[in-house]
Amino acid sequence: MATNVTEKCGLVVNCTKKAENASESCYDFMKLLDKNCGNGPSYCDKYKKDLIKACTAGFCKKCLENANSAYEDCIAFYEKSVSSKSEKEHCEDVKKDLTLKCPLVCHGDVKGMTKENPGESCRDILDSSSSVEILKSGLYWIQPDGDYSPAQSYCDMTFQNGGWTLASYGYVAASKFNVRNKNIPNMNHPNGYTWHPEKRNSSQGVIALEHGAVNLARGAKYMIMAAGSNPVSGGINLYSYVYFIDISKNPYKITFANHNRYHGGNMHVVEFTVKALKGETGSEKRYALGEALGVSWSDAYPSGYGFSPNNAQYSAWSKGPFFPSIHCGDGGHEYKGAKSYAPDVAKGHSSYTHYGWHSLHSITPTKTGQTSIWFK
Repeated sequence: MATNVTEKCGLVVNCTKKAENASESCYDFMKLLDKNCGNGPSYCDKYKKDLIKACTAGFCKKCLENANSAYEDCIAFYEKSVSSKSEKEHCEDVKKDLTLKCPLVCHGDVKGMTKENPGESCRDILDSSSSVEILKSGLYWIQPDGDYSPAQSYCDMTFQNGGWTLASYGYVAASKFNVRNKNIPNMNHPNGYTWHPEKRNSSQGVIALEHGAVNLARGAKYMIMAAGSNPVSGGINLYSYVYFIDISKNPYKITFANHNRYHGGNMHVVEFTVKALKGETGSEKRYALGEALGVSWSDAYPSGYGFSPNNAQYSAWSKGPFFPSIHCGDGGHEYKGAKSYAPDVAKGHSSYTHYGWHSLHSITPTKTGQTSIWFK
């Protein structure tokens, strides 16, 4: 049996090598031909990909089918014994692990696996995968419509049916001014800001796309605000508090332009419904500026992303959910430590949080920990 497996693997390796050699010959030939015909090496790239796909098609099909078969056997076993939700979740893990152990070439058509084949969002990647593929949460390549180069982000492929893209994060260490506070940067920051989705504890960042998170949010129907605890990486369920917002009926084009008290005068107040999924319970009517998905205090201390109970362009409030951003104070009374953030925040503050981040129902006790925003 072992010899048979070895022989099969050898066939795949040899066939792949032949495809590589054929591709190299194609390059040599096309370099000569290109002088007159102009087709260029791109033809060789397609030729090589098609050859490798042909070599490995049967092997990959069998590998992925085996992963699915193992899952079905696992479920059947637990159905005959005393089954529980955790046991069936174990079967899902078995299928994921076996699927991802199939060689990378078997996943060549799955979006997001490579920089050359990004998905428009984590939802797009999840929707484009086949029925036998179960995609794990982790880093994937993202390129929303309107951005001209891809960036990696963390995709949560399991929470609330999966497909959630991490757009930004920050950190609240304490209330008021504190040098350890790291407010969420402006989500229209060109090319993102200090983006490290797998090293995000006690830090701040915006997805490293040409227009920041603007196009990602424009293409989304739903938003999640997750906060509390301080994960280095990982998905939404690692946070202590999670809030779900349907943004599909927002009539205004999201720009994430500076929306604080002194700059958001032309923006429009929109009503949203916020549903608590973890840490709190219930659904509440809340308001935010539609173009920014944010709110601002009367003196711009604080300003940030999220929602308030008040139907007003700016006001004072004590309920959210609300995450402080670097828009705090820009254009108003300037405190020490103000800093410029491209393209439209001249003197923002990263270290002022007022009363920390706000939960759906209260600002007391002061909420601390990581803040994060996800779209789907």
